[in-house]
Amino acid sequence: MGRYLARPAIAEYRITDITDSSITFWYQKPDSPKKIFLTLPMTQFIGRLLAHIPPKNFKMIRRFGLYSRRYKNKKPKKIKLFKGKISWAERIFKTFKTNPLICPKCNSNLVLLEIFHIKYGVIFPKTGFS
Repeated sequence: MGRYLARPAIAEYRITDITDSSITFWYQKPDSPKKIFLTLPMTQFIGRLLAHIPPKNFKMIRRFGLYSRRYKNKKPKKIKLFKGKISWAERIFKTFKTNPLICPKCNSNLVLLEIFHIKYGVIFPKTGFS
């Protein structure tokens, strides 16, 4: 447990009650601001806590790809690909050798009709008066 004390799986302020046989704590689901209280036997709580402790000498990946430290000096060269004068369609074509604006079945040009967002509904074309 000593290896895990730096970053615990549950903050101390979330633990509301401790007895000899059980522990009560609260958590929140990402989609709800409501607190959910849970009471577990001490052995089950410790088992769930231990599941978050990595094995000894386990290497945690904190940064990867463009964010990794070994590519610190190479980042500006890689980012130029995204900030250059080529469009998103040209970038996809360079990467995957497939034109995203051509239908793969009938080889006709694709037309953007609408963009639908699960929370806001249709966001393109803009609806209503502006």
